[in-house]
Amino acid sequence: MPNYHIRNLDVTKLKTQIYGSTDTAPLATDEDGFLKIRSISDAITVNIDGTVAIRDLTANSDSILIYGYDGTNIQRIKTDTDGNIRTNLTARDFTELTEKDLASGDAYTNSQSRNTSQYSTYSFAVYNTGDANSVDVILEVSPDNQMWATDVGPRTIAAGDMEVLYPASFLKYTRISYKSTTAGQSTTLDIFFQAQI
Repeated sequence: MPNYHIRNLDVTKLKTQIYGSTDTAPLATDEDGFLKIRSISDAITVNIDGTVAIRDLTANSDSILIYGYDGTNIQRIKTDTDGNIRTNLTARDFTELTEKDLASGDAYTNSQSRNTSQYSTYSFAVYNTGDANSVDVILEVSPDNQMWATDVGPRTIAAGDMEVLYPASFLKYTRISYKSTTAGQSTTLDIFFQAQI
């Protein structure tokens, strides 16, 4: 097909014909540009050699099976004696990571970042293991593990207390950042990350 350059970009003058057969017959459209599709109004004669039983299908007389694809093989869908589809339910996978004996400072320190994009649910538990001083914590999210935004917090956790934090927004990476509530009054903390896949 030749490469014709379009010189006229006026839509009312720029037209294309599409042909639907080898006899160069243009496809028919209505006045709105929709394809004209003709319905069949008369009976159609079909000639078949042999006999064909035309009847409603029934499970008792016809072997009707439904199949599914398991990624490798085509498998028949299984049912119980009442005809209900049999399914196998598996427990969700669980993962956890813990960072222990972290010391707070006067500026925010970051926990390990986590790629949380594949988890259906997850949360962080932050436990202030110190004896006297409190700690401020925030939950941060990031699209690329470089740029971080505060999503939850800050929350102040007193000595001996624990807070559970979970994100309000979804981004690929999540982490906890923490600092001493009062400058010069450090404490220690444990951060627990737990998730279900």
